[in-house]
Amino acid sequence: MAEQGGLEGSQPVDLSKHPSGIVPTLQNIVSTVNLDCKLDLKQIALQARNAEYNPKRFAAVIMRIREPKTTALIFASGKMVCTGAKSEQQSKLAARKYARIIQKLGFPAKFKDFKIQNIVGSCDVKFPIRLEGLAYSHGAFSSVSGSIVHWVVSLCIRTLICMFCRWTFGRYECKTSCAFLSVMNQNSFQV
Repeated sequence: MAEQGGLEGSQPVDLSKHPSGIVPTLQNIVSTVNLDCKLDLKQIALQARNAEYNPKRFAAVIMRIREPKTTALIFASGKMVCTGAKSEQQSKLAARKYARIIQKLGFPAKFKDFKIQNIVGSCDVKFPIRLEGLAYSHGAFSSVSGSIVHWVVSLCIRTLICMFCRWTFGRYECKTSCAFLSVMNQNSFQV
């Protein structure tokens, strides 16, 4: 067993499964669900706990729960976006909890078309990644957006879509699409 370097609260890594010792840690899961009914956002904001609604700023109710610690954006159309979960299971559980809250407020909410939209993960690769060189050597598959704040390299290889972000404080992030989820679930993913 080896320690995952650079991440707070990291767990020991099983080197038989991950010989490199590098295992990405999920930081955020974004999912969507259709509640399949029209909603009165003002009524939800007035009756629900941990809910806020300011139609001048944003056209959705912002609702939060503690376990799993997530935030939902609930729209009048019945569409909901759930963010902040650390796993796919937590994201689905949180979305179900929000749907149940809406049901308890008297709306005929259902739980339809749940879908993971985005995953953000991070890891310490224990060496510097030259994003400029990565973009240059894979120019046909990448696009670069550089600024003083951070560098972003987007790689698009077949169904795999990843976005690597390097922040000025040295942390790297990899954001991926849902197409990559099925690959990760079917194969053992090694960096």
